[in-house]
Amino acid sequence: MISQNDGRMRLEIQKFGCYYMDLVWIANHYTNLSVSAEMINNGLYTLFRKREWMTDTCWIKNPVKMLDWMGVPVKSVIKTGPDYACKRGEIVVGFWKRSQDIGHFVVMDGSCVAYDPWFSPEGGSLSVREGKLESLRVFRRYEWSPAHDSGQ
Repeated sequence: MISQNDGRMRLEIQKFGCYYMDLVWIANHYTNLSVSAEMINNGLYTLFRKREWMTDTCWIKNPVKMLDWMGVPVKSVIKTGPDYACKRGEIVVGFWKRSQDIGHFVVMDGSCVAYDPWFSPEGGSLSVREGKLESLRVFRRYEWSPAHDSGQ
C-alpha cells in the first residue's frame, strides 16, 4: 500500500491525509480494491471532495459513505475512548497523539496497529511510537443477509 508521505501523494494528503489513507487501506484490505497513487490523489480525492464527504485538507466528514462507496458496507461509526472492547466484525481506527502533535490516525487490530499510513525507517509515525492512544473510531458493519444483498 502506498504511504501517506510517499512523494507521489499530493501535499494535502502528505500533511493531513492519515484518516483518508486508513479508509483506502480498509477498502483495499476488505475488498481487494486496487489502489494506485493516481487513484488516491485524483480519483478518490476528487470524488470524495465533490460529494462533500471530505474537505480539500482531508478532513473526513462522512467516513461511512466513503467506505460504502469503496465497497465496504458499514452502517455506522462511533467515537469511543481507547479502552473500548471491540466486538467481532468491527473495523477500528485509532487516534494517537503526542503532547505537541495534532495527532495521527491508524487502523487497529485489537490493541495493535494493523496499518500506519506514515512510512519511516523506524517504523511508522512518531505519534504512535512516542504518543498514546486517545480515542477510537469504531465502524459497525452490516451483517450479511439475503435482504441486504437484494438492496432492501
